[in-house]
Amino acid sequence: AVIPDEFKPSDYNRDALAKERSRLAEVQAMTEEECAVKAAAQYEETKKRYETAIQDGLDLLAKYRSMLKQVNEWQAPSEEHKGLKAFMREQITSSIAHDCSGTYYQDQLTKLKLLSGEDWRAEQIEAANNGIDYHTKGHAEEVERVNKRTEWVQKLKASLQP
Repeated sequence: AVIPDEFKPSDYNRDALAKERSRLAEVQAMTEEECAVKAAAQYEETKKRYETAIQDGLDLLAKYRSMLKQVNEWQAPSEEHKGLKAFMREQITSSIAHDCSGTYYQDQLTKLKLLSGEDWRAEQIEAANNGIDYHTKGHAEEVERVNKRTEWVQKLKASLQP
């Protein structure tokens, strides 16, 4: 394969930085009413997402309980199969404890608050500024890495010349 003469930085951080700057400008240009509408929409969307997750957990719990009931009712055909029954019971019980606690989304739903337009705007501006800082740093680090790789490969190629 041909060894490149130079490397180019990825567009990821540069593109994400442009999106964050655009988002910041958009939020800053919004009226108080527009921010309030966005805050209400975000609240409703988040509330619905939490409620759906809670219901999904309850549905999964019902399925696990049904499976556990079937396992408990199953008669192992031999002594060798009793270990399988115990294993199935343990796996289902473990899955219930891990997958169906439901407390996270219930807690999040309890803590969920409808923000005022002003508070929503402040959160969005902070998030955009954090994104700008993150992607600015990421892009600078990517450029530095690429420049070092380019320098390294150029020195290698020069050292191989007769």
